[in-house]
Amino acid sequence: ERTRALTKSEKLLDAIFQSMGQGILLLDQELEIVQANRMASEMFGVPLEVLIGNGYQEITDADGVRKLQESSRSLKEGEIRDIEITGLYVDGDSFPCRVTVTVMHLEGQEMHPLIVRDISREKEMEASIVEQKRQAEEMNVTLRNVLKSIEEEKKEFEEGLSTRIRSSLL
Repeated sequence: ERTRALTKSEKLLDAIFQSMGQGILLLDQELEIVQANRMASEMFGVPLEVLIGNGYQEITDADGVRKLQESSRSLKEGEIRDIEITGLYVDGDSFPCRVTVTVMHLEGQEMHPLIVRDISREKEMEASIVEQKRQAEEMNVTLRNVLKSIEEEKKEFEEGLSTRIRSSLL
């Protein structure tokens, strides 16, 4: 009965693990990928059986490896940290991603569960907002210049009119 319950729990956990909408990687202390879900496989464009057993450095750049190593060293068990790295597709293209990393000890080994999210859309939207803000600021400057020019023309017109009225009166 316990064996059946354990088997059922393992199947349930595996179903949840594999169906997550974000990439999940489990790294050992040498940063080798011990386990991964389908989403991580799709995210990096690497078949699951190829992804597992590879090093973390295969799916990120040197800066991403450095950030993970620094985070891993300074984390205490149960502590969670988010880092932004550059993910690498199998074809060499890159994409921005946010990684939630923690550390845990399992059977005397240090393990690093990672949740990886592709933030390409967020970065595109961020860039779009920055561009829209820049354009709005440019339009504000242009409007201020137009208003200043109109004000100057109005002042010149009033002075000209005043001069004509004075000369007519004289």
